[in-house]
Amino acid sequence: MNYDKSLLEVWVWKEKIYTETEEYSMLQMGKFYLNRGVSDSAISIWTQKLEKFKKGKYSARAMLLLGQALLNSGKAEEAVKIFQKLLDNFYYTSISNEAQISYLEALIATKNYDQAIYIAKETIDMQKANPFNEKFDPTYILILAKAYEQQGEIQNALLTYYSYLKADEKLERRSEAFIALGKIAQNRGDITTATAYYNLAGQHGSNVTQREVANLLYQSGNYSEADKVFTQLATTTVVEKDKQYFQSR
Repeated sequence: MNYDKSLLEVWVWKEKIYTETEEYSMLQMGKFYLNRGVSDSAISIWTQKLEKFKKGKYSARAMLLLGQALLNSGKAEEAVKIFQKLLDNFYYTSISNEAQISYLEALIATKNYDQAIYIAKETIDMQKANPFNEKFDPTYILILAKAYEQQGEIQNALLTYYSYLKADEKLERRSEAFIALGKIAQNRGDITTATAYYNLAGQHGSNVTQREVANLLYQSGNYSEADKVFTQLATTTVVEKDKQYFQSR
């Protein structure tokens, strides 16, 4: 996609996010595309933005969003490089913690499990040992558990997922841990435990999470439990296409 400033400004104005700075407009335009599911265009415009404004006011944010978009698009190797550059050049910014977490997820996606485990454990130890750290981020425990699981160290993964769930009952990503525990139980043939974990995941997650849970319940043979979740989703969703999907299940 070629960057066209006049077209960009028209679209940004329509979204009521017009600003006088070209750099910020490019950042926001990438968000505009991403929110509409056009990730390739978002990636393209953020790449152009970083080429044009290498040390700009919004370069760190654009680099984080670019890396996350690449990771979510299945381009994990490219995402790793972006996050490494971000952490090297903008380690002092307020988004460095989010960047570090995304970097670890990209390492797991590229099967660099040992490196992800090492960095996650080191970060956890550093945060716990730092007397000036006001709030420990338990997300690193979740990432560590995922790395263990993907590497096949199931016992370590289980213990680490349990540790994550004990850290705080209001964690935003609790549903991810419950889904992981459910899959582990299902792989072991323990359908009862798997169902319990999937139900907990549904209680703590969004509609997207609940949809995944319903599919997992169905795949594991828990048709009645899956039907309950699909029925609930069909009554709460406002998207007609999704409503039809849930009703058909």
